[in-house]
Amino acid sequence: KAKPKRLLPKCSHYFNGSRLVPLRQEDREALLRLVLQWKASGLTAIAYGYRPLATAAELDVVAQLQRNSLFCVVEGTPGPAGDVSVARGMACPATGKPGSAESRVIASDLAGLQSEQVLLGMAGVKLCASPQMASHAEALQ
Repeated sequence: KAKPKRLLPKCSHYFNGSRLVPLRQEDREALLRLVLQWKASGLTAIAYGYRPLATAAELDVVAQLQRNSLFCVVEGTPGPAGDVSVARGMACPATGKPGSAESRVIASDLAGLQSEQVLLGMAGVKLCASPQMASHAEALQ
């Protein structure tokens, strides 16, 4: 799940309801125009995608993530590793702590898995707190 402007460049195909179809540049442009229409209507756009994991190395990255919490994700961080800041040896902006060598390797491997995704769909949603959610928040305080 991500913002369409972040996910669409990483997608090579989309699911049309029955099969995978190559995602062409014209398709991406049409989808981004749709996102602009949603924004003009006061909606927030969300895109959903996935990447099938087929090799042992890809599955090992997932296993590493299940055993360790090793890196920070920061939106807007440029670079080949995407949002994973410690993949480039930077300190985590949230904690100020530098990433370990192991975390940089895992973060780099994870960034590699973020390419060639399949776009499942997009939605324009109105984000607002319901009165019920507000009462739950008040109860928690």
